[in-house]
Amino acid sequence: MSEQSLDSQIWKNKFFPDQLNQTEDIILVLREDIIMLVFQALLFVFFFFVATVLKALLGDFFDKLGAFRYLLDVIYHTFNIVLLIGFLLRFHDYYLSVQIITSQRVIDISQNGLFGREVNELQYEKIEDITHKQNGFIATIFNFGDIVVQTAASASLKTSGFVFKNIPNPSKAHKLIMDVYQNQVNSKTTTPVYITQNPQQKQFNHNQIDHNQYIPNPLSPTYRENVLNTSDELDTQK
Repeated sequence: MSEQSLDSQIWKNKFFPDQLNQTEDIILVLREDIIMLVFQALLFVFFFFVATVLKALLGDFFDKLGAFRYLLDVIYHTFNIVLLIGFLLRFHDYYLSVQIITSQRVIDISQNGLFGREVNELQYEKIEDITHKQNGFIATIFNFGDIVVQTAASASLKTSGFVFKNIPNPSKAHKLIMDVYQNQVNSKTTTPVYITQNPQQKQFNHNQIDHNQYIPNPLSPTYRENVLNTSDELDTQK
């Protein structure tokens, strides 16, 4: 599936904002680094292991309780079901929380639980500062970090910008956003550059930005198609 057709399907999907105009083009789709999901999966496995060990240690004691000998099994299986549901909800939030970098704006989509969804957007002309940071040994080793996009110097990021947490390869994602930002700033003072093959439908010129060089997410070549498939499955379940 071509990149243009993928972009077209994303704009038509109800889980994403509408396209501002025909010249708006999707540059990159980001999500939290998958290593964070792996760490949390290991935590769930650890709790499962602890529960299994405790069940084995307490087995003889509960066998002597007669009518209560099945109580331990009920507690054990209930705990495992809660763990499984907790991990599935975490995966749901991870997979549907995305950041979309387009040629005209930055879109932040946050999924919180089954029914909590927040979509925010910020146009480039309102951006005043873009930074990225990596804190800690783990973030440095696995090369993930936060990208902060702000509109003004303020203590409250909720009202002055976005924070994209645990983004893979944040320096390259930062470089890509800066390239698009500079392209927008330059287009305000010079004649915009468009692909002129089809004057009826102008598109953002990807050749202005070698975004393939800066894509930080190793899953990005197929990521947008996966997002569409997941969204279609959610529609079918509803």
